[in-house]
Amino acid sequence: MNIFFYLQEIVFKLHSKCEEVRLCALTNIYDLVMQDFIKMKGRVLLNLLACLVDKNELIQLKSQAAILSYTNDKNQNLLYTCFIESVFLFNNYIQADNFGVFPLDEIDRNFLLLHGDEKRTQRLELYKFFVQNINDINEVHLLLLLKQISVLKEKLEKKKMQKSAESVSLLKDLIYIFKQICEKQGERKTKKK
Repeated sequence: MNIFFYLQEIVFKLHSKCEEVRLCALTNIYDLVMQDFIKMKGRVLLNLLACLVDKNELIQLKSQAAILSYTNDKNQNLLYTCFIESVFLFNNYIQADNFGVFPLDEIDRNFLLLHGDEKRTQRLELYKFFVQNINDINEVHLLLLLKQISVLKEKLEKKKMQKSAESVSLLKDLIYIFKQICEKQGERKTKKK
């Protein structure tokens, strides 16, 4: 057996019913990432992001610390590069041929996605984490987000994209993120005065 099999087993333990197992898996994955044995991308990153909204508060805090520590020490652009793509994935809206940060062959489609109205609160918490922790989020990000929204709207109008619960949910989430970024920008401008 290869290392990929063992890594996949450890990553799947992040979704165990037992909190101690999830916490142990999180700690081990973080240690492997920080020692450069595995990369913080694809399945590993997607599952660690999902841990940010775990039912257990300690797991939430540890995953937040792990992701922020990694971004500070090894890849300061990590949150920015995976932000919008994760919105599509967590809404189970995978109509693109290719994703850059999350290769489609590494996505556990039915295992960890946060799609559906019952998981919306968790998704919104995840988006807040992104907006609060991307230090240089600014008007450029707003324009990129607006572009995503307008492209989706255009595809819906031209019927190149099926109207579905996932597409509606995706649009709602993108608008929520837009609002969060605007609020953060407003807070910054207020502080400068």
